Amino acid sequence: EFRRVLFRSNTSTDHGGGIACDNGASPSLTNVTIIGNSGVSGGGMQISRQNSVATLDNVLISGNSAGNGGGIVCNSHGSFTAVNVIISDNSASGYGGGIALTDSDPYISFCTIQNNSAVLYGGGIYSNSSNFSVSNTVISGNQSSLGGGMYIYGNSYQVIENMTITNNTASSGGGIWCGSAANPSLVNSILWND
Repeated sequence: EFRRVLFRSNTSTDHGGGIACDNGASPSLTNVTIIGNSGVSGGGMQISRQNSVATLDNVLISGNSAGNGGGIVCNSHGSFTAVNVIISDNSASGYGGGIALTDSDPYISFCTIQNNSAVLYGGGIYSNSSNFSVSNTVISGNQSSLGGGMYIYGNSYQVIENMTITNNTASSGGGIWCGSAANPSLVNSILWND
């Protein structure tokens, strides 16, 4: 368990510039700041493999960079719960400026995902074959080539509820871009000025 901890300006030549948890790790982060870190994948944080599950409460993830998943990368059946988390000003040279999801099932609520960027897909959130739930969250000011706010792809199901998705930018799908076999459900949400 991490409380009131600062992870700053770390670099990884592999995954998880600030924090890497895999092989069944289940950390709990409360009042934690993860800023200015970099890695190949998961500039701020990586959650991966063998049912690793992270719990994030009142966490700031900002100014991190990676090839994929500038803020967070979650893949290979890892998962996380994020409540009251700010994911801002992160960047990816590939996909998932704020968050990159592949084969994972996170729950995101009462969060802010803003001003993140990805060169290719998913400025705010990139999702490939992931069943996720995101609610009561603002996704704003993110940018990428496809899916400025969110990029959803692969055989998966997403619940998007009580959301504000605004001022995101992309060549296609400024707010949300849906590809092959994507199956999102949007409930009581606002998409504006994307």
